[in-house]
Formats: sequence, C-alpha cells, structure tokens
Amino acid sequence: MQPNYKFDQHITLKKEKVSKILGAIKHVLLEASREGKLLAYTNLCHPILEYADTVWDPTLAKDIESLEVLQRRAVRFIAGIKGRESVTEACSQLGLQPLKQRRRAH
Repeated sequence: MQPNYKFDQHITLKKEKVSKILGAIKHVLLEASREGKLLAYTNLCHPILEYADTVWDPTLAKDIESLEVLQRRAVRFIAGIKGRESVTEACSQLGLQPLKQRRRAH
C-alpha cells in the first residue's frame, strides 16, 4: 500500500472493477434467467464491494451514492427494469439490501 493512498482512491478502484465485471455479466448473461443473473452479481460483485468494508466504509455521501448506483444498475439488469420502474421494489423482490445497510450489519 502506498503511504499517500486515500480511501476515495480505493473506492474508485472498487467501483471501476465492479463496473467492468457488471459489464461482462451483462454481455455474457444477456439471455440468462433472473436467478442466473442474480447469482452472478452476488458472487462476482458483492464480494468486491464488501471485502474489508468495515475498514474503508465510505462516510461521504458522494461515495455512498456512487456505490449504490452500481447496485441499482445491476438490479435494473437482473430484474429487466426499463424506464422509471421502481428499483427499490425490485431490490426487495430480489432479496438485495442497500449496500449501506449491508455494511452496517457487519
């Protein structure tokens, strides 16, 4: 680890990594079932977003929101949401809690 490394840089790297993986999931599993898409997201993206999150837990609203945007993007893909349909409702149907809530549970 570099001595001048900041947590916002760490969060940015995590977001970039998850975004790339999510893009690959979308490309490969476009026609997959909802369960298959959910399984891929929870097994490939969640561990990256949650690994050691008690240490780097974001406190700035912009960082928290930027991580939640990734999950909402994934939920839109998994649930097949188009337009202005409720992502919050889809999250609860899929059994996904907001990332902020999951971090608090750790």
